[in-house]
Amino acid sequence: MRSLDITEKRFVALFLLLLAITLFSSEGIGRLAGAGSRSLLLAIMLSLTLVKVRIVVMNFMELRAAPRAGRILANCWIGGLLLGLIMMMELQL
Repeated sequence: MRSLDITEKRFVALFLLLLAITLFSSEGIGRLAGAGSRSLLLAIMLSLTLVKVRIVVMNFMELRAAPRAGRILANCWIGGLLLGLIMMMELQL
């Protein structure tokens, strides 16, 4: 069996991180649902989702090694998603 190189190890670590965030957001948030406000739990869940989006965009879509303008554009897009979601929550759409 061959050993994993650095890039493969990083991808495996990122995959495990994404899996852990997914499990927490589905199980952990579900258990907290009775204890906290709905808005707070929704904000936590959306924040975790955007963290996952950034991990996928930067690493698995290889924007991490892209020119600076590409990385800035990707981060602005993710920030725009966050602002849009906050506005939808505030307006209760």
